[in-house]
Amino acid sequence: MASKQDGPKADWEDTIKEMRKDFDTRLEEMRKELQRDLKQTYKQGRRAVQDGEESLGDLRDDLEERMQVARTQVQDTYENTEQLIREHPVLVVGGALAVGILLGHLLGSKNRD
Repeated sequence: MASKQDGPKADWEDTIKEMRKDFDTRLEEMRKELQRDLKQTYKQGRRAVQDGEESLGDLRDDLEERMQVARTQVQDTYENTEQLIREHPVLVVGGALAVGILLGHLLGSKNRD
């Protein structure tokens, strides 16, 4: 009878060992899969950051270029205006006086009504 009790106990222990081995194998596979997924996610995140940095760099370059064009246009306008004033000071003063009188008349007439 002792051998009959030892038999099921041995079978039980073998079953537990097999289950433990299967569990450890599955756990190791899951750990490796998780590591692969984490590495892939890290690489994708890194690529996204690099793409974002490149996009920001492109936007910065474009903005700097537009600012330079705007500065050049403002500088050109300033120089042209300055040259016009130097060449025709009486005409510029007369034009400014005419605009002032016209604005005064338009704004003043609203107050009288």
